[in-house]
Amino acid sequence: SNTKFNKKDEAQAIVDKITGKIGTVVKKDVKKEPENPKKLFNLTDLARLADRKFGYDPSKTLDIAQLLYEKYAVLSYPRTSSRFLGEVHVQELPTILKAIDIPEYTKYTSHILSSGIKTNKSFVNDKEVTDHHAIIPTKKKPNLNAFSDEPKSGIKREDLLNIYDLVIKRFLAVFYPAAMYEKTEVVTEVENETFKTSGKVLVNLGWKVLYEGDTEDDEQDDVPKKGKKQEEKVKVVQLPPIDKGETNPLTNIDLQAKKTKEQPHYTNDTLLGIMEDPKKLLDDEELKEAMKEAKAGLGTEATRPGIIKNIIERGYVEKKGKSLIATDLAAQAALYAHLSAWALRAHSSP
Repeated sequence: SNTKFNKKDEAQAIVDKITGKIGTVVKKDVKKEPENPKKLFNLTDLARLADRKFGYDPSKTLDIAQLLYEKYAVLSYPRTSSRFLGEVHVQELPTILKAIDIPEYTKYTSHILSSGIKTNKSFVNDKEVTDHHAIIPTKKKPNLNAFSDEPKSGIKREDLLNIYDLVIKRFLAVFYPAAMYEKTEVVTEVENETFKTSGKVLVNLGWKVLYEGDTEDDEQDDVPKKGKKQEEKVKVVQLPPIDKGETNPLTNIDLQAKKTKEQPHYTNDTLLGIMEDPKKLLDDEELKEAMKEAKAGLGTEATRPGIIKNIIERGYVEKKGKSLIATDLAAQAALYAHLSAWALRAHSSP
């Protein structure tokens, strides 16, 4: 049921009413639901996933990507805001795919090359390319054995391999078809009370063949504004076989008590997302639209990692686990800024 009860006895009354009774399936809808490959990486997206998957600070991810670009020449320019390639880059794709046709990835590259390279507007769009295109592998054949530790920066060979692997798999995935889910919604009626059950199952891997057994490529929602309602995601679960008109006795009913969750702390991942798209925090639709048209954000792809590193080093934020938590110094600075703004407005008022 979609009904929420504020008092336990109201919910208990429903439980008592339906316990031991017969439920009838009055509706069953089954729909195919595709999930397209994710966009190619820009620097912010790469840093966000590296934080979720490996716990890398954004500045570390940038340093690693810069090494792979400058020293090893196996990744394209990393300080980019674009998630797309231009039409001019399409002719280079066969050469790039052949270059990365190495033992670690040949299962996928050989499939793409033999099936024919297919492009579409989801990753090839001249209008979406800024000064630089998305982060992709280069035409140079990589020698992964040549990757080595960087003592001065503290970057390990494993770090280089991790970031390289993220970029390669995201690049290869765009040439695969959508993953396909089967989404089922069942409505059951018991003693004039209705209950909805939803679930979905993956029936065709599509691009997810590159991530079998790995759910860490999933996107994470940015920290929402306090009080903002979030849509509940349908979980990937296998529902038991069930048909419309079927009847079953209710033998086990679970009454759950839940509390409103506190707004979570930012992480490197979610803070980067908000810095890139701060309009998510706004209620004013006109201001949102203005920021969308201006493509306004806090910092740039190249400066956001440094901004986060700076506020930590200056003592405004401390990191506890993956959480970024404002310190007392930050609270004092925020209060001072608020009072200064108030005084400026008061002074300038006629």
